Amino acid sequence: MSTQSVPPLDARTLARRAEVLLDMGRNDKGLENAEAAIAADPGNPKGYLEAARALTALGRYDEALKRIDAGLSVRPRNPWAYRLKSFTYSKMGRHDEALAEADRAMALDKDDVATWRRRARCLLALERKQEAWAQARKAVDARPDDPEGHGFLAEACLALEHGAEALVAARDAARLAPEAPWSTHLLADALEADGQHEEAMRIFHDCVRARPGSPYARKRLVELAQAAGRRTLRSPFVIVGSILLPALGALAAFLAKELYGASLLSLVLAIGLGAPAVALYASEQGRRAVERASPGAWELVGRIRASDRKARKDAALGARAASSSPAEPARLTIGDED
Repeated sequence: MSTQSVPPLDARTLARRAEVLLDMGRNDKGLENAEAAIAADPGNPKGYLEAARALTALGRYDEALKRIDAGLSVRPRNPWAYRLKSFTYSKMGRHDEALAEADRAMALDKDDVATWRRRARCLLALERKQEAWAQARKAVDARPDDPEGHGFLAEACLALEHGAEALVAARDAARLAPEAPWSTHLLADALEADGQHEEAMRIFHDCVRARPGSPYARKRLVELAQAAGRRTLRSPFVIVGSILLPALGALAAFLAKELYGASLLSLVLAIGLGAPAVALYASEQGRRAVERASPGAWELVGRIRASDRKARKDAALGARAASSSPAEPARLTIGDED
């Protein structure tokens, strides 16, 4: 019985497969297909750039830069290659070089909105917030149906503490990309910046329930729960109580000592027990505030904290045992949240 051999895939098909796999977050398989595309046709720049994308996603930045340079040697005037090089430099924390590469990409194609967004990201990382906002605003005006443009604008507005404008841009991003985790996270952050704490907490609670492994949503849910507790501590009742209760305890203990000969220990206890009573009250009010915002959030926050403590303990034990298993690399997204 004869079997028909399957012809090998051509370089363009392999490069396209690599692109699709990388968009799915399957970075190892994407790299495998990109390298096969290079082997099939070393003169096709797409194979080099898809390999660079995969290597950047895997945290292998120096190798990614070499692949980008190889792609540029095949096609020197390629704005996508310079934009990708800018992104890789950003991931390395080399923001000045990232901006220089974004400028090279813009010099080759001054109308490319994706390059405008990349340049805005570089400016924001360099604390040039007003310039970043202007670049993001330009991108949104040029392509108002682009969710990533609105997302970058929201981030720039948050950096400038323009809460109302950030919320408008974040709502537009969430409307245009409702299924994207980054747009949901960004909306919750904008709501928090706008003072809508309970709504922000509810969104992050829903995100963690939908995607329990989301590190950004988990972190922000815990932070918002802690912030709710701090706001409770700043309430007038707690502030006044923290002063009056110890004072009343001290007065009662002093009178007891003078009238009934109570010991000095009772005086110390009477003063000291006032503050814990206020702290317990504030803690309970903080728990109620979290539950009002999103029922079940308090219990989930407790589980996240316990899980994080266990993870830190395991990491410490692993470090002592010289374990070197790498963390799963993050997928390339607008905000790199997950």
